[in-house]
Parts: sequence; structure tokens; C-alpha cells
Amino acid sequence: MVTARAWSLGLRPLLAVYDCATHRSRATCPEPPEGYRVLRVVNPASTITPGLSSAIESALRTRVETAVLVEGEEDLAVLPAIIAAPRDTLIVYGQPYLGVVSLHVDDLARWQALVLAASMEEAVEAPGGKT
Repeated sequence: MVTARAWSLGLRPLLAVYDCATHRSRATCPEPPEGYRVLRVVNPASTITPGLSSAIESALRTRVETAVLVEGEEDLAVLPAIIAAPRDTLIVYGQPYLGVVSLHVDDLARWQALVLAASMEEAVEAPGGKT
């Protein structure tokens, strides 16, 4: 898990979203470092719930180190993170069987995330009311 590894290296990302699973199997759930606000959300597989979007938006808006512990699956959390993150934010996430992906948030990345979110079966309520 990227989050667990980052914390073990002493890194303190502003936002960490994780689901205590790797390759769809349960994994040891890391404890956030001292000082992190912990938000727990339920987010079923293949969805982006308003609760997940709100937790991501809250962390990015308040600039408080936040760990979002997802019961279910967090694989699509990168979309609301890209949409809500300030320009020039670096987003890092795990890509199963491939490694770590880093993405620089710019206007193109935000537009692509909005288009992808809008193309999903059910409307995804993006942070800040952006859809």
C-alpha cells in the first residue's frame, strides 16, 4: 500500500485515502501518524459516494493532514482528488501490479477527471459542486 509505505518513510501527505486492501485482498491497516485527522467513509466498489468526495474536499480545503479510511474500495478516489486539488498539487497513488503513479494537477488533468466522472453510469457529485 502506497499510504503505509509513505508513512513508514516519514512522509506526511496532506491527504491519504486508503482501504486496508491490496490486490482486492485484506491487508494490515496502517495507523496514521500522530496529528492526523481520521475520517471514516463507506464507499462500495466501483463508486464514488458523496461521503468520499466530501472527505477529500474537506481535507484539501482545510489544509489539515487527513487520513480517509475507506470501508469498501477507494480505487476511484483519485477522480474527486484531482477535481478538488489546487493547481500544481502532486497526487500519488498505487496502480495494481504496476507500481506507483504520480500525477501533477493542472487544467488538463482536472478536465480529464471531470469528463471521466461525467461519463460514469450514475452522476458523480464532484467536490465543490463541479460536475
